[in-house]
This record gives sequence, structure tokens and C-alpha cells, in this order.
Amino acid sequence: MKAYTVNGGLVEQIDGVYRLSIPPATDSAYVDAQLDDYDKTLPMRFAHQPPQHLAVRARFSHPQGQLKGTAGFGFWNHPFGQAGQLLAAPCNVWFFHASQESNLRVKPHFAGHGFSAAVLHSPPIPSTQNTVSRTLLHGLDRLLRIKPISQVLMAAAQKLVQADEQALDLDLTQWHTYEVIWEKHA
Repeated sequence: MKAYTVNGGLVEQIDGVYRLSIPPATDSAYVDAQLDDYDKTLPMRFAHQPPQHLAVRARFSHPQGQLKGTAGFGFWNHPFGQAGQLLAAPCNVWFFHASQESNLRVKPHFAGHGFSAAVLHSPPIPSTQNTVSRTLLHGLDRLLRIKPISQVLMAAAQKLVQADEQALDLDLTQWHTYEVIWEKHA
């Protein structure tokens, strides 16, 4: 695992225990502290395939409702480019928190915020290795930034995505052990 930090994020290891922290930030600055095993080649793909097992003992600095931004752990493919553009279909198996401002609703019956155990498998986007695919993906990314059009496109995409989510009502400031057991077949 490698540390990845942005704008003052910090990853410390003391006696085999990792502490990830970020400084106070404004809503206009992206701040990050993470451990990952990406090779940093875009688009980033899953480094692992099932079966996998991950156990994490963790707590957060703030309770649900006060924790801002996103936080979590598990497996995901990091489908976005450095400018936030979509490079690959998102896929994940993880424990994840999103603040209410994030509004990351994947399916109509999902909250889009809060702390949950979730899986998401999107159909693949055609390879970005050829000019036509890159142009189509760039156009789709631009359309997703126009609110009325993005709402229609997201509603259509939600029908294609295989996803499940279980909201977890936990005191995130207390220590909990989380396990992801990722099997080939659900």
C-alpha cells in the first residue's frame, strides 16, 4: 500500500497502525489522505479480483451528519481522471460515507449520503484507447455537467447499474471492525 495525499492530507504509520488525517478545508479545495495500491495509470482499474478479504478496524473524527466529504475503505476502480472526468464505469465493494452535500445516489431508493456497506457494478464503457470512444466519453462527460441533461442520463444509467447498499447507523467516532468478503458470485 502506498500513501497518496493532496493539499495537506497526511498518512502516518506508528507501530503498524495507520492514521489518515486532513486539515480543515473549504468546499472549494479538494483534500485527500488515502492508502491505495493503484499504479496511477488512467483509467485506474481494480488491482484485485475476487475472492478477496479485507478487515479494517477504524473510527472517524466526526459522527454521521458532521463528517464532510467522503470517507471509506474497500475495493474500487477509481474511474475518474485528474480533472474529474469519467474514464471508466465505476465499480466498488466497500464501506463508504458521503456527506449530505455529496449526494452520490446510485439507485433511486438509495439515500446518496450517510454511511453504508455498498456494492456497485456498472457495465463497461468501451475502451478509451481509440479516438471514437474517447470522443464519445468526453461528450458524455460534458453532458453530465449540464443539470437537466445529467438528470435524464443518470436515471437511464441507474437502470443499467447493478448495485446494493445497506445503510449503517453507527457511531463513527467509536472503534468498529469492518470486513469486506468479496466473492466471485453474490
